[in-house]
Amino acid sequence: MLNTSIYKSEFQKMIRNNAYDGYVLQEGRDSANEAYLAPSLDIEKFNQAMEKDCLFRKYATKFQVQRPDGTVVAVASSGTAEITATGQLYPVDADTFKKVYFEAFKIASLCKLSQQFMNDTKFDLYTYLIREFARRFARAEEKVMLTGTGQEEPLGLLNSSVSISTEELGRITYDDLLKLYFSLDAEYRNNAIWIMNDETAFSLRLLKDPNGNPFWEHGQEMLFGKPVVISPYMPAIASGAKPILIGDLSYYWLLQRQELTIKPLFEIFMAQGQIGYTAYERLDGKLIRKDAVRSLLVK
Repeated sequence: MLNTSIYKSEFQKMIRNNAYDGYVLQEGRDSANEAYLAPSLDIEKFNQAMEKDCLFRKYATKFQVQRPDGTVVAVASSGTAEITATGQLYPVDADTFKKVYFEAFKIASLCKLSQQFMNDTKFDLYTYLIREFARRFARAEEKVMLTGTGQEEPLGLLNSSVSISTEELGRITYDDLLKLYFSLDAEYRNNAIWIMNDETAFSLRLLKDPNGNPFWEHGQEMLFGKPVVISPYMPAIASGAKPILIGDLSYYWLLQRQELTIKPLFEIFMAQGQIGYTAYERLDGKLIRKDAVRSLLVK
């Protein structure tokens, strides 16, 4: 039902004037909050918009689990393969399995709109809400999946990756970057990306290699042949901070527990001439192989 035109039609009626067929929307109803899942096609649009603004939506490995509550246990294998002769027994590998526990953390937002503006039938309310919540949620996800402590929120990369320390106090040198790059196993360097903020990227542009040439050529968005991704949620260069990450983010698993769910609030903000819309999702994220990502710790 979530992927049908009739569900989408009733959902749009629900968010615009609260007049809808509850039976049609029953499959997407969150009874605990009297909210409803967005239609499937629009969730696809929502997720596509998220990829533009959230680096984890673009580079991490995403899974969807139809269980909004409780703990999910995933298994990460470290086995390998090898050539065997015809008729030969399958090789016995010292395969190890790691259990990874995923929770269901809630990311939420409230959007308010003028009731007079809403009454304009030419205003595409539905598209506006999908785009606006995609922008807000993308920023929230990127921030928490970088900086999260794991306490009542996902565990972010800055708090789960292995750190390599700089040689000098309070600054980053060419040698530090070289050491950081090669501290990552070749297996993970193949698809690695760098993550840093604008200020750090500017500082690296000023670095010189041992021959006195600019270490990072202007106009290039690559370091050691790997893409540089800018995030405003990475810390600045300072003693005790981790301003740079490098690694293969496919080993960061983003588990979607509940897709975008929306509830209109027609009465709460009536006195202000406004209508509110709450939206939320439930998810968790974890780095399943710590060796896949390295961070640079400034002395």
